[in-house]
Parts: sequence; C-alpha cells; structure tokens
Amino acid sequence: MSVLWIFLLPLIGAAIAPWIGRAARTAAMAVLAVDALLLVQLWRQADVSAASPWIATWSADWVPQLGIRFAFGLDGFALALSLMACVVAFATLAATPGRGHEDGAFCAWFLTGVAGVLGVFLATDLALFFVCFEVMLLPVVALIVRWGQGDTRRVALRFFVFTQTGGLLMLVSIVGLHVVHHAATGVRTFDYTALLATPLDDGLARLFLIGFLAAFAVKLPIVPFHTWQAPAYAAAPTEGAVLLAALMAKTAGYGLLRFALPLFPTAAVELAPWMMALGVLTILYAAWLAYGQQDLVRVIAYSSASHLGYVVLGAFAMNELGRTGAVVQMISHGLSVTGLFLVYAHVARTAGARELRDLGGLWKTAPALGMIGVAFAFATLGLPGLGNFVGEFMTLAGAFQRFPLAAALGAIGAVLSAAYALRMFQLTFFGPPHASRRAAALPVGSLVVCAGLLVGLVWTGFHPQSIVTLIAPSPSAALEQTAQGVQP
Repeated sequence: MSVLWIFLLPLIGAAIAPWIGRAARTAAMAVLAVDALLLVQLWRQADVSAASPWIATWSADWVPQLGIRFAFGLDGFALALSLMACVVAFATLAATPGRGHEDGAFCAWFLTGVAGVLGVFLATDLALFFVCFEVMLLPVVALIVRWGQGDTRRVALRFFVFTQTGGLLMLVSIVGLHVVHHAATGVRTFDYTALLATPLDDGLARLFLIGFLAAFAVKLPIVPFHTWQAPAYAAAPTEGAVLLAALMAKTAGYGLLRFALPLFPTAAVELAPWMMALGVLTILYAAWLAYGQQDLVRVIAYSSASHLGYVVLGAFAMNELGRTGAVVQMISHGLSVTGLFLVYAHVARTAGARELRDLGGLWKTAPALGMIGVAFAFATLGLPGLGNFVGEFMTLAGAFQRFPLAAALGAIGAVLSAAYALRMFQLTFFGPPHASRRAAALPVGSLVVCAGLLVGLVWTGFHPQSIVTLIAPSPSAALEQTAQGVQP
C-alpha cells in the first residue's frame, strides 16, 4: 500500500468522526491501529542493506510552477517515529475516558493533529514539511480552548504566537534556500535531496540554519524558549498534552536531524558549541524546575523538556553514536511521557486533585496504579534496562567524543531526574493519606495500555539494536554530509 495512506487515513478518520458521535473514539482507534499495522508490515518488508534508504515513496505535483510537490518518503528513521506516534496516539485514546456527544469533534481534532505529525515525518518536500509542521498547531489550540482548563484562551494564544514566530523564521530560511538553489541551478524545487546540493556561502548557511533552529528550539522546547510549555501542558486535556509532549516535540528533533544539520553542515559545526550549551542548560534548568513544582502536570512538563535536552546533545555531537542515541531517546521519551500523563491524569481525575500537597498514601487504595506509576518513574529517571537509559547513555557517549564537559554536565541531569521523579511518586503514593483524596483503581483497559507502553520501553532497553539497525541507513546516510564536512 502507498505510503500516502499512512498520512491520509487519520485525515479520513478526522473527516468522518464528527458524524458518528460516540462511536468516533472507537473509529479513531481503529484508524490508528490500521496505520500502525501498515507500518509494521513495511518494517517487516524493509531491506536495511539496500543501497537506497527509502522503503516506500510517493509524489505528485502540487504547485509545479514553484517546484512544490506532494512528496512523501518512508525510511527507517521516519518509520520508527511514525510507528511510535501511532502507538502513542492509540494508547492515549484507549486509556482516557470518552467525552460523550462531543467525542466526534474531539477525535476529529486529535486525528488531525496526528496526521500533521505523520506528515512531518513523511514529507520529503520542504514546503510540504513546513505546511504539516504549522498545520498541526491548530488542533492543539482547538483542544486547549474547547476542552482545556484555566485561562485557556490566553494559554493557547501564547502557545500559538511562540510556535508561529519560530515557524515563520523557518519559512524564511526555506524560501531563501529555494531562491539560492534556483539562482545557482535554474531549477525551482523544494525537494530535500536536491536542496542538499545547494551551494551556500558560510554567512547564508548560518542565517538559514538559525531560522530552522528557531522553529525547533520553540517546539522541542529548549531553554530559554520554553516559557509557553508548562502553561500549555497544564491547560490542555490529557490527550492534548500527550500530543504536545510525546508527538509534536519529536517533530522538532526529527526536523533537526533530518533537515537542519544535513542542509547546513558547516554552519552546524560552527554553532555546535552554543547548541551544546543550550542543551545542557535545558537538561539541568528544566530538571531543577521540575523538582520545585507542586502541579503534577507541570512536573511532567519540565521533566519532558529536560529529557529532550539530550536530543540536542546527541544531534550536535556530529557523530553516529550521538545521532542514533537522539533517535532512541525520542522514541523512549514518547512512550514514557505518555505513560506518565495517563497515570497521573487518572490520579488527578479520580482523586480530585493534582497538587502534590493534596495527595499522598494512594498506594493503599490503588496498588496496581502505584506499581505502574513507579515503573514510569523509573523510566523517567533512566533506570538501566529501559529505553530512556539507552538513549541518554548513547547521546552522552556521543557528546563526550566532541564536548567532554557538556557530556559531564549533562550526566548530572540523571541525578536530578531521580530526585524529581522519586519525589513526585513518593508524595503521590506514599506518606500519610489525605483525608478526602482516594484514587480509584486503574481500569483494566488502561492497565493493559500502560503495560503495553512499558513492554515497549523494556524492549527498547534490552534490544535497542532492532531500532539501531532500522534507522542506520537513514540518519547515518542522510547525515553523511555532516559527518564528512564538520570534523573538528
């Protein structure tokens, strides 16, 4: 089946969802399950030893006068993240309660957001990549405004302004690259592989790279561009928070590895020390913020930012070990942060509070929930045997080869992760029980979903080679120019 269907199926589901009411959630889960099965089948058929890294491609003219095409390509890198996205989206819908007669509209927005994420992972035309990168913002804004809590309009506006500003700077870089390529070759194109060969002087390359980095630094996010994140996560419904943390943040890491570094390799090595410094700052500062929070969602929000700082370290290590570690970290973080949101959203929903000071002693009333919670807490702190440990270790090892000090400082983040993860778990499940707070047991369906996410983390932790082998022809091949052009 064409790779196009992986992108289209969620859009078709989104178009149907408003018309089927309460059945929309089941239909949405079916769409995501089919997408996941298609990706698994393509994985089984993939020949990672082939000369070309592409497993499947599809393209058609869109605006031929400008060289813009609907162009999708699936290689191991895109496949791994697309499969993670479908699994996470399915798990989120399966483990959260329905919204009655509003489920149709809710699932339509959610599926549209997932389609945007998949479009980013699959696009090989930079114009199409930009459209998907920006369009996926609208569903999150809608989910926050309509189904969020607190000052949703202000939070949504702040989120939109931050991300749109970064996106516009990236658009300037994309258009500039297109213009330079046309001036040099006489060919109008936004095709990624063609633009890799665009001749650029150092000044232009630096400016264009900064435009891409602006968009990705906001979306990931990197300190100091993170101030929109915690309010947005706290205001969003659980599904929207997962969409932001587990999926949309990964589009920034993907764009960094897929597009920004290969397109501007010389500029990337020039800016690498600065980006390494920002990565370390994000790891440490966000972890410190997470430790000081009382709101469960804000703890998870800052924890998420801290762990994605390792992606920056791995990417700008400029070596295969660091890049591969960044991909493993993105996949593992997607699974673990989803589990955290599902567990602690259930705590907040059934106990009637999400402030740590208002919780405590919940293990006595919901021991199974506590066991799942501690498992995801261990994943967050990077326990050996789970995927997060592998991702963090590989990124730090890769970073150590070029920036030993950055790697050493980044390793302190593991200690801080243990501090805030165990604090959150201890204050929620142990200590004296709150007089009026009792969390209900996790429903069987949600328990199965969370167990499935944990299986994925254990599998990634004990068998990371399966992911490494899958993505080897992708980041390594696609970023080979970087490895050749930016030796220290």
